[in-house]
Amino acid sequence: MKTNVAEMVEAVQSRLTEVPPPSMPRHPLEAPLLELAQHLSDTQLRALLGFCVGGHNLALCLHRVARVERGNWLITPEAQLDALVELLRSARSTGPRPWLTVAFDDGYDDAAQYVLSRAPRYPDVEWLLFVCPEKNEKRLQFHWDVEPAGALADIATLKAAARLPNVSLGNHTNSHQRQILLTQEEADAEYKSSRADFMRLFGRQRHFAFPFGTPDREYELRHVQLLRELEPEGLIWSTESRPFDPDERKSGAVLPRFPVDGEWTYAQVALWICAISVRYRLRGSPYQY
Repeated sequence: MKTNVAEMVEAVQSRLTEVPPPSMPRHPLEAPLLELAQHLSDTQLRALLGFCVGGHNLALCLHRVARVERGNWLITPEAQLDALVELLRSARSTGPRPWLTVAFDDGYDDAAQYVLSRAPRYPDVEWLLFVCPEKNEKRLQFHWDVEPAGALADIATLKAAARLPNVSLGNHTNSHQRQILLTQEEADAEYKSSRADFMRLFGRQRHFAFPFGTPDREYELRHVQLLRELEPEGLIWSTESRPFDPDERKSGAVLPRFPVDGEWTYAQVALWICAISVRYRLRGSPYQY
């Protein structure tokens, strides 16, 4: 096992020329990297994160969190998420503005409760809760939720979270449709109606996250343009897996987030962030919005 950080980074870099853009299906390198992660200490992961991510910002995309030992694509174990947040925070010193963003999509109550408990503990982290305004107001369920445990947060809980200084709410559309399947007129109507509902419930819409969120596969430039026309100063969030330069965060920007698979351990997520960060620093982003 390599213990020298520079040697470990060189070994990872030598294999990363084959890592695809994050919108592509899972890559054969995923399995060996996830296996390697199980043999790295937090000290080694911390050093790798510091080197690979550098001075870039990171945003994570999750959905639900629960007190379980093993999660799934939707649910992240609470202990693993705590460990991931702790590890990421320790990899870089705190600046005048948060460099780490932890975002939850779909407006689940367990996510809102987690943010209510963790945001005061980690004031240097930005927390985002993306909600489907109509669904949250009516306490509806998504079609993939088959148990009451998948309940969405009520409006009072979301407002309580939003009162914390490092927490913001964002719009995730009412219908949670794949945007690529909507006509221009349907997309325009969706953005306008969900924005109106969001503003009625919570105030100004400063953040928007695309459902599913993969650039060029789930949304296109036409969707971005519609959102910029509605809220020129707002931020738009995708699920492109990469870090981003602090200067990218400006009015109308489309910002990337690393989707977190709840089946992965915190160490596996951290090493994958390292790998994709190096790929981004070598190649840049294939998407231009």
